[in-house]
Amino acid sequence: MFTSAKAYALVITRSKTRLADLGDRGAIEGAVGRLIGAIRAKQQALAEGDALARLVFSSIPEIRKHSNLIIVPDAQLHSVPFAALVVGGKRLIETHAVLKAPSASTYVLLQKAKNTMRRSLLAVGGVRYNADATRIAQQRGYKLDNLPASRDEAIAAADVLAPIVQDRLVLGGREATEAAVKQALRTPRMLIHLGVHGIASDQADRGALVFLPDSSAGEDGLLEVPEIVQLRLRSELAVLSACDTAVGMVQGQEGVANLSRAFLLGEPEVLCPRYGQLTTRLARH
Repeated sequence: MFTSAKAYALVITRSKTRLADLGDRGAIEGAVGRLIGAIRAKQQALAEGDALARLVFSSIPEIRKHSNLIIVPDAQLHSVPFAALVVGGKRLIETHAVLKAPSASTYVLLQKAKNTMRRSLLAVGGVRYNADATRIAQQRGYKLDNLPASRDEAIAAADVLAPIVQDRLVLGGREATEAAVKQALRTPRMLIHLGVHGIASDQADRGALVFLPDSSAGEDGLLEVPEIVQLRLRSELAVLSACDTAVGMVQGQEGVANLSRAFLLGEPEVLCPRYGQLTTRLARH
């Protein structure tokens, strides 16, 4: 958690809870900026990952004793891929299971939620973006090419999860229209895997996952935040294998207004009652 000048971490283990002083907020935010810059420049970012890890974890020796980490970030730390940080010469993902949660209460409530839905999987990949399908996205300044391996990724996900699902639906090619995906999502799915293009926006409700348009159904191909929220999804796991799904405007302790949060906001009764008003407002947009 950040104050105006300092950074702190609330460290919780099974045996104790304590407050750790992480030092100067400005130093941490500077290290965050350098790490994100290196990643966007497609560099390995080993030095940057090590520098940020030293600032964040030097006062938290507990990470050496616990291999499972649940991280609830604040402010600019929301943009950090913690699994890519370097501790002891190794990426954190090599030594720990890392989970990032929007809040501790959200994590607990989702863990307690009972899910009795049919064991069903929806996987989407191999969308034919090279057709006249992306003109709406192009109007926003994006040029979207095909994702050659995304269909294989969807099929692989379906095959790997076959032992635990009763039925599966794989949409790809010209079948992967926004209308078809919406219809599939209206059926409760225990698992969702979407290997598609994602586009971010400075406006919280304009981020979108990109499918094919369907003029007969009045769909432009962009599944935007208000539409995702309105679907009222019921799933145990949604994998967004797309760019920019975690990118958005940082809203303090509320987290980041992005596509990932839209999938959580679709279930306000499970998350937190006060999200209900926001859900309703987005759905009416």
